[in-house]
Amino acid sequence: MGGPHFPGSNRGPAGDSLISRWLILVQLANLFAVSCIALLQETLESLRKNATYQRRLFDQAVKLVRPGGIIVYSTCTINPGENEALVRYALDTYKFLSLGSQHPKVGGPGIIGSCKLPNKAYTEQWLTEDEAQLVQRFDPSSSLDTMGFFIAKFNVGQKED
Repeated sequence: MGGPHFPGSNRGPAGDSLISRWLILVQLANLFAVSCIALLQETLESLRKNATYQRRLFDQAVKLVRPGGIIVYSTCTINPGENEALVRYALDTYKFLSLGSQHPKVGGPGIIGSCKLPNKAYTEQWLTEDEAQLVQRFDPSSSLDTMGFFIAKFNVGQKED
């Protein structure tokens, strides 16, 4: 079965109203101001597993937020696989989601394009130019004097049956 499925419904698993706002704040890879030792512990495979886990969290949020609601997705990492690739996944998987503008806008734009990973068996898709302007990427190399993190705001439209 794969869990409850409520497209087009304003009711949750117990018949209660779905929620209108959901914040997903995940910290898995820790790819920001970390020591070299901690960074060396991350592998390409562990980063991909983190991204898979975050997609599962996001999938659950989508089920629980009602049409007209908002999902804010934020990470404490600069890994595009956990940031821009998750946004790409969300927009391609859930056609009723759209990126919303954010206020205040302090961070830089997201990363556009795609990346063919070294094993050449997998290409990670990122954002279009327009989509990149709607997210916020905080990179430690920028002039903002910040650790790396990412924010995307999704508007939830009418879900299909």
